[in-house]
Amino acid sequence: MSLQPSITQERVLWFVAMLLAFVTLRERFAERRRRRVYLWGIFGNCGLLTVYALIDLQFGNGRLYWVRPLLTGAEPFGPYINPNNFAGLMELVVPAIAGFGWTRVRRGGWNALGEVPFLAAVVLGGLCLTGGVTSASKAGAFLMAASLFSLGVLGARSRRVRLSLVGVGLLVAVLTPFLLESLRTTTRLGERVDSWIARTEPGQLLEGRVVAWQGGLAMVRDFPLTGVGFGAFREAFYRYEPPGASKRWDELHNDYLELLVDGGFVAGALVAWLMVAYSFRLGSSLRRGGRLASPGRLGLALGIAALAVHATLEFNHQIPANALTFVALSALVLPASASDRTRSATSVSSDPEGED
Repeated sequence: MSLQPSITQERVLWFVAMLLAFVTLRERFAERRRRRVYLWGIFGNCGLLTVYALIDLQFGNGRLYWVRPLLTGAEPFGPYINPNNFAGLMELVVPAIAGFGWTRVRRGGWNALGEVPFLAAVVLGGLCLTGGVTSASKAGAFLMAASLFSLGVLGARSRRVRLSLVGVGLLVAVLTPFLLESLRTTTRLGERVDSWIARTEPGQLLEGRVVAWQGGLAMVRDFPLTGVGFGAFREAFYRYEPPGASKRWDELHNDYLELLVDGGFVAGALVAWLMVAYSFRLGSSLRRGGRLASPGRLGLALGIAALAVHATLEFNHQIPANALTFVALSALVLPASASDRTRSATSVSSDPEGED
């Protein structure tokens, strides 16, 4: 069932670790105080990572943490070797932080604007948004903007505000080409977007990913039922690379296709069932009493959705920090079960966001 049994055994331990993390965090999140501590820990950690990334961008010496040499051709951003993976982490937390701050204002009114939790959310949210944009990930910048826009539209209580936000969004979409024209020579993100638009062939638009995906589909055809074995992709893919290929593909840059390559249709069906079941559970928790949940919960859900969409182009779920944060937020956004609330005397609300 695997072309590389030892690697697959190691990857199975990875899956077990993620499952245990989810179950453990669900248990601990039954208590509201603990949810607050974990949430601030995640926000604060991402803020510190961004501070380091921005400092390293200005004063870095080309080494990881100024100490560890990097492979030739690496394009690090902060502690991440791939800037797209750094942006993936920011996709998770930016809408969550924005939703947290919005919830504070909704609950405390204008007085909340001067409170420490709201000010901390503004600082951390601004830092993470800046870091995500500065990393120059095209998909990351788009998904952060889309999640924040969706948070505004879905979180608004009146139809008038929603229509106003939709109008602003359409205006920004119309002005985007002009904004890119002014930013294409002054920012890394503008330069990358301009270079991407200038390409004409579909394979070039996706920076060679189409070639890799074609090889991945060929692997699925050859190993349809159980795949090549989890973690064995990089060892088997060289047989499917086109002649003359010079780039080594350690990941397929599409976590869903790589799932089929590694685990076949058996793993694909199981994960599809898991995603559908979780989505139904999450969807039902986001709508209570005929209206959507608070912006804090919506922000968490939108961050999870953003990284899930980005998985069609990247391998964020194979990065330990991103995967663990994804699992933690996935556990955090779900409401506590009745048994959890019974066991926790301090659990007075199932809202995870703030936790006042």
